Amino acid sequence: LDQVLHLQAGDAGVVRLFSRVYQSLTPGGLFILQAQPWSRYNRSKRASETTFRHFRKVRLKPDQFTSYLTESVGFSSYRLLTHTGRKPARTGKQRPVYLFYKGPAHRK
Repeated sequence: LDQVLHLQAGDAGVVRLFSRVYQSLTPGGLFILQAQPWSRYNRSKRASETTFRHFRKVRLKPDQFTSYLTESVGFSSYRLLTHTGRKPARTGKQRPVYLFYKGPAHRK
């Protein structure tokens, strides 16, 4: 999830996106999420007055997305697929990629 959406539309925009993704999936559907780390938000916060205002009001931070998607949106489970091979230049950290399941928990 790109921080631009979050900073342009605030928590309400992210909540709306997650809800629409969930509603668009049929039972057994899958959603792949690679969220940007909070540090990326911090670097982008002053892009405009709107982004700075939303940055200050963010309550649903990227490290809370997995619990929000399962506890509030309705995804039945998730798992960490992998960390991306691409490392952001400044942090050197790899970003996690998650797979969310709609409906019964996925069985191997």
